[in-house]
Amino acid sequence: RDMCCPQNEKCNGQWQQSMFQAWQRSPTSLRLCSLRTDVNCLLMEGKGIVGRWVPSRLWESDLPQRSRRSHLTTQANLTQQSPTRASRRKANLTQQNPTQASQTKANTQDTGEHPSPASMLRATYLTSILFRVVESPNRSAHGEEMLAALSENSRNPHIEEVHVLMEGGSCDLLKAEMSANVGGEGALGKLHCKSVSEQPLYKDFFEYAQQELSSRIVILGNTDAVFDGTLGLIQRDLSPGLALVLPVQTDKGLYRSIFGRDCVVPTRCSWGAYDGYGWDSGGSSWDAFIWRSPLPQAVNLTALSFPMNANQANQAAGAVLHDGGVKLVNPCKFVNAFHWHCSPEMHAPIDSLHNLKLVGVQPCWQNCTGLLSERGLIPVTDMCADGHRVPVSAELSRLFKHRAVDWEGVRDMCCPQNEKCNGQWQQSMF
Repeated sequence: RDMCCPQNEKCNGQWQQSMFQAWQRSPTSLRLCSLRTDVNCLLMEGKGIVGRWVPSRLWESDLPQRSRRSHLTTQANLTQQSPTRASRRKANLTQQNPTQASQTKANTQDTGEHPSPASMLRATYLTSILFRVVESPNRSAHGEEMLAALSENSRNPHIEEVHVLMEGGSCDLLKAEMSANVGGEGALGKLHCKSVSEQPLYKDFFEYAQQELSSRIVILGNTDAVFDGTLGLIQRDLSPGLALVLPVQTDKGLYRSIFGRDCVVPTRCSWGAYDGYGWDSGGSSWDAFIWRSPLPQAVNLTALSFPMNANQANQAAGAVLHDGGVKLVNPCKFVNAFHWHCSPEMHAPIDSLHNLKLVGVQPCWQNCTGLLSERGLIPVTDMCADGHRVPVSAELSRLFKHRAVDWEGVRDMCCPQNEKCNGQWQQSMF
């Protein structure tokens, strides 16, 4: 109903009309207020879905309309966009049901076409590239995906620098390959490269972060993982000794806008079979670590001598960090990592990982350590005020657990006052 106007502006009808016209040219120019100090934004009365926290500190934006070969979008191109096309995109959003609309708002990628708050997260993305995989004209299918993913992450306003450990090639050659995917020297200017003679190991990444990225928030991720505006939910002052892990999930539409097809991959952001679509190993896979460098001295980096893309490498690396005193938190229900990998698998053929200690981290649901706190969030302990708590059956409980690990999952259910919610009743729910 209202908008937040700068102190020195009247924001009258003519001023608001110019905002509306800017939205017709570029939907990302119009946004909802998300921070206490935001101005030039709209104030939404009410937000989210009852009983679930839908992240709200994100920009109101639709998916960028661009193809893989048309990323060089200029302001002139934006002004030539017809109002009909912009209106059609807005209509598509408003025709969704409330849950879909909220998820669209929460999951769309920010393109950096509007001012960003000074208090937003500024992270450094660390990854690696085997240059011959992305080099044209013989670029592999997964090389296409990795190059596009690297380009999208370079555009993310929450990522201020991109550091790549490169096998072969050079930074200039990589920029040349990326230039058709990024558009604008601002994103390419984020790129920093270090040449390596062979595939880097987890140890090499963490040592690089210790030496070169001290005091920064570091995102160490597989090259085919794509992040979006939900990175803004992470605290800028992330505590030392804390590491967030992010399992991947199916992309919400950006992959299709670039490649012209969907990339449906198994979601790894799950508690168990309940939300894993039958995959009952929730909390045992992730593709990114996020932490404030440096790691505690107690972390044994020499124990990380294996590549990131080996099977179960993430769990083995997590175990080394955990044994060194690092607290691991999995906020994947709020912070997205999309998996752009619809070509054949590329896992390293290494058997030694089977003999290493592994660790699992189930997704958090409320008050995730390391994320911005949400005003008005109802603690689990205060829920079920109009009902009574009943222990869930073992059968139901197993839906929210890893099949082989007895970690804490769903223990109680909120039963209506006039129901017993006994075993037979719960079996009917199952």
